[in-house]
Formats: sequence, structure tokens, C-alpha cells
Amino acid sequence: MAFQANFSDAVRSARKRMDWSQTQLAQASGVHLNTVSLLERGEADVRMSTMLALSTALNLSLHVQAAITPANSSVEEPQETALPAFLRQSSS
Repeated sequence: MAFQANFSDAVRSARKRMDWSQTQLAQASGVHLNTVSLLERGEADVRMSTMLALSTALNLSLHVQAAITPANSSVEEPQETALPAFLRQSSS
């Protein structure tokens, strides 16, 4: 899945910018070290709680766009693709 690959790359890049090891990221985020390692290799499913914990620890903003279509909509309008416009370095 493209989203997970993008998220994994963003986490790895941010961690390296902070000069942290995976162990340091795991400790700072409360995410298990094995999960951090699997996630960075693109081998783990990403839960929202994990995304939030990692983005908080890495001082990143998590932005997710979702396309919502009403159930009774008979008119097909172009929908934005869900994900990713996410993970930008926070300015604070």
C-alpha cells in the first residue's frame, strides 16, 4: 500500500534527522521497538494510535484527508483520493 510506504519513509527520515536510533524512537513514542523496526521496513500495518504516537515523538503533524461520499448520492463527483498529505515538520 502506497500510504504505508510513504508513512514508513517519513518516519525513517524524521528519525534520522533527529539523529535517533530506532530504540530511542520506541522509548520516546511508547511504540514497541519491533513495531518501529517492522514499520520502517514497510512490514507492519499502521494503526492510527501508532501514527499519532510516532508523529508526536518526532514533532511531526499528521494530516489525513478522507473522501466522503453520501450513501444516497446518485451524482458521481470527482473525489479526492484518501491520503496522504501527511507528516509535515511542525513549525513549533
